Amino acid sequence: MGGRRMRPNGLLVSQCLIYLVPTFAAALSMCNNPAPAESGKKISVQVSISRPESRSASTICRIPFLHGKFTMKPVGCCLFCREMNRTLQDETPCYAIPPHEALQMKLRAPRSCPLGLCENGVCKPTGKYEICESIATIKKM
Repeated sequence: MGGRRMRPNGLLVSQCLIYLVPTFAAALSMCNNPAPAESGKKISVQVSISRPESRSASTICRIPFLHGKFTMKPVGCCLFCREMNRTLQDETPCYAIPPHEALQMKLRAPRSCPLGLCENGVCKPTGKYEICESIATIKKM
């Protein structure tokens, strides 16, 4: 995997490590919002998933997460994987904000985030909101 990966503040959250990934923001903007992500600012959570259609037992995928009142939720419903992108299961709770907005959030700066549920790879807003924040430092590389 190209690029340098860093663990900001050695943070371990929900058994996922938060990484700054050099080429991730452009892929994020293609998922559910065509607006371009700001170059140089990236945050994602690395997760391991098993899919029957995958030749290997697990595949490394990335998706941005924000911290809510009690739990972390993904921003959107797209998983960006090495060999092909995948979507989260329908009815998965998510934040219905554009990924580039999540990437631009300041560390520990709470804001109102629209809640949603994944439906066919898109985070559909439920009409409810909660306070969310970024818990990892986003640095220009």
